[in-house]
Amino acid sequence: MLYPVILPDRVELLLQTSSGIQRRSTAIAGATLRATAQALADALRNGLEDYLEPARHLNDWLLKPFADAFAAQHIDSLVLVPEGALRLVPVAALHDGQQFVIEKYAVSMVTGMTMTHTAVPAGQMAASLVVGLSEPGPVVDKHSRLLSEQIQQADAAEKDRRGKGRGIARTIELRSMRLLRSTTPSGQPSSRQIEDLRASLTLPGVKEEIEALRGILHGNTLLDAQFTVSQLRQQAESGDYRIVHIASHGVFGGSAESSFILAYDDLITMNGLQGLLKAAKLQSTPIELLSLSACETAEGNDRAPLGISGAAIKARARSVLGTLWPVADEVAKALMKSFYGGIANTRLSKTEALRRAQLEWLHHPDWSHPFYWAPFIIIGNWL
Repeated sequence: MLYPVILPDRVELLLQTSSGIQRRSTAIAGATLRATAQALADALRNGLEDYLEPARHLNDWLLKPFADAFAAQHIDSLVLVPEGALRLVPVAALHDGQQFVIEKYAVSMVTGMTMTHTAVPAGQMAASLVVGLSEPGPVVDKHSRLLSEQIQQADAAEKDRRGKGRGIARTIELRSMRLLRSTTPSGQPSSRQIEDLRASLTLPGVKEEIEALRGILHGNTLLDAQFTVSQLRQQAESGDYRIVHIASHGVFGGSAESSFILAYDDLITMNGLQGLLKAAKLQSTPIELLSLSACETAEGNDRAPLGISGAAIKARARSVLGTLWPVADEVAKALMKSFYGGIANTRLSKTEALRRAQLEWLHHPDWSHPFYWAPFIIIGNWL
């Protein structure tokens, strides 16, 4: 477990292993480290080719000082407790000049040890609730103005980040919201614009993802019109499920009020998700794994660690699988199938199952750029 502490003139590093705690120090200005982390996050989320330099710098500053300890203790799993801009960076995509970190270690993040359950899961996580939204319903009519505003803000941020050049992210279909470009004079989208918005929010890959997971995980599925806020609450709060998988659009807007996941009929706000996870039955039998196969569910900022995923951890989900940026639909559905197959069929830990699923894409000639495989991260319990 690695704790980086960013100071004005250096980075202090604490490594906790079964042998105790070791300390190292890297003489790099905190402002430089933060700028490098932001540069790497921007390059990766936009599919640019200039990510290797910042990926190597961060590896040298954060991991290389402990190379001897990693080798001596045969470390194969690495947990990062990130600070500041490091929360936006997938550790898996750091690079030592020859290999990505994911090729050597199963990696995960925690928002803080006081909120992390470190016990080994009891038995196989067989009972699951898999829900997905491929064709949104009344939620678009109810919240068209809010969706429009949020999408425009996200689009403006994306355009600003993409100012350096054109990357993979602009040429493929992403599991993310698109911009509703105009409104009526009253500020409310017209009926035609609402229908355009509804069409742009369809996720064809979700149906295939749900169907694939149905054959791996045993439990219940809710798709489209079945995936209402009340149905999700009723099923999840029953305490019957150890895995809850949600495939939909999600937005982290920087606050609890502006962060949400789309259900068929309404929004699941951050507060609503936390309330659901704090149900009485879930306090005695918490959800072992909450997977948010959605847009930017793990993205946060320096004041809101790891976004919606962090909120779920705070509400006592033992671990969360989220994404740091909008993901390619084809990769999302295939990676989730491999990930759950590793857990259900070969009893791998969550982080090792994710690692193997990511390596499949890293070694694929058409999908090897970390834009495709790096955004998926495990937060919380890694076992």
